This record gives sequence, C-alpha cells and structure tokens, in this order.
Amino acid sequence: MPKESVRTRFHYGFYAAMEVEYDLANIPLIYEQEIQLGKDPFRLDLLVIKKQPRLILRDPIGKFFKIFNIFEYKSPEDRLSIEDFYKVQGYGLFYKSQGRKVNEIPIESITLTIVRHTYPRDMIKMLEQSGISVKKVHPGIYYFEGNLCIPVQLVISSQLPAGEYEGLKLLAQGATRSEEHTSEL
Repeated sequence: MPKESVRTRFHYGFYAAMEVEYDLANIPLIYEQEIQLGKDPFRLDLLVIKKQPRLILRDPIGKFFKIFNIFEYKSPEDRLSIEDFYKVQGYGLFYKSQGRKVNEIPIESITLTIVRHTYPRDMIKMLEQSGISVKKVHPGIYYFEGNLCIPVQLVISSQLPAGEYEGLKLLAQGATRSEEHTSEL
C-alpha cells in the first residue's frame, strides 16, 4: 500500500475523532481539514549562507548575520504590514524545519532581514503594542527585540547614509518624493 494513502487515512481519522469529541460536548466549532496555506509555494527572496560560520561581517547589515540569513525585499509599491512581518517569521521557521536530520539547521543560526524603502509606521506601532520593541542601531537599520523565535532586522533604504548600499537605493528610484519624506522616524 502506498505511504501517502496511509497518511491520508490517518488525517481523516484524526479529523473525525476531533469532530466527534467536540460535537459530543456540544461545543460550536468549525472544522476545516488539510488547509493549504497561501496560493503559491513558499519562496525566500534571498538566502545568504556564511561559508565560514565564525566569520564576523563588519558592514552595518552583515554584522547582524548568523549562518543562515533570510531576506524579504519589499519594493516601493509593496506594503509592509503586521501580516508580512509574521509571514517572514514563518518563512524562517519553515526553513529551519527543512533539514535532512533533526536540528540540522539550529534555530539560533538563522536571522531575518526585511528590506524596504520607507519606514512602516503602522506595522511598528502594532509590534510595539504586542511587546516587541524597535531599536535603531545605525541610520536606516533597526533591530526588533522581544518575544521572537528568530532575530529580525529592518533595513530602510531611504535612510541609509550616502555611500552605503547604493544598489538598494537604486531599486527604489520609482519612489515618490512624498514617500521619502515619510520614511524618517
């Protein structure tokens, strides 16, 4: 018997057992089984792996790096919402789970970097309300601190000093002047 059909039967059995258990207790619940998360497969925008784990990078973005460094890039037209923030956390957790053996990718070896042209005030406000603080560590670079599974830094390309990461700034050439004025804290 193929493995997949055995797995599927177990999932249907689990679903039925849970439904019966709560229906007997007259608890009004909605049951949805085997829900696909998202329309497309998960794809990381960029993964940077340090070949030499003990190597410490000195540049403002790279000094945050551990071994596995996941980047999420938001173009000037893209929003950056609280859902995006947690989706990126999910990407990091999903990447961690992809090792061929148990704990092949230790959680403490992963970082997340979100790159955007303007400062996401609404997202920051919501994170701060949930106990996550934002610390400016360099012009245009912020660290999130608090109850996070994976460390996150935010890079605001419009705030980076002249002469630093000019390629990131070029990506945002389509940004309007009003967006640039709202990117400051």
